Amino acid sequence: MSKKINQNISMYELAIMVANGFAGNDKRFEEIDGRFDEMDKRFDRLEYSIGTIDCKVNEIDMRLKKVENALEPLLMGYNIMQKEMQGLNFRIERLEKKAGVAKK
Repeated sequence: MSKKINQNISMYELAIMVANGFAGNDKRFEEIDGRFDEMDKRFDRLEYSIGTIDCKVNEIDMRLKKVENALEPLLMGYNIMQKEMQGLNFRIERLEKKAGVAKK
């Protein structure tokens, strides 16, 4: 059970008690503000870094597309030449068999 203490407290004493209760809060809020300022600076640096990385990724993507465009005709030419080589190898094997020098 709680004990009730009847005390007559003047308005002045009450004001002092309330003020003492809030004493030190300003310092705490200043510390918190300082921390938030530091976090804001860190986020600003992070945003800058992400922006730089994004630009570099876009540059790399453009360069890669240029390489892909340059390789596309080469790949098509390679496929055509590969088919021709297979046809020529088949014809050589037939001629070697007819000549009797075929590899077994």
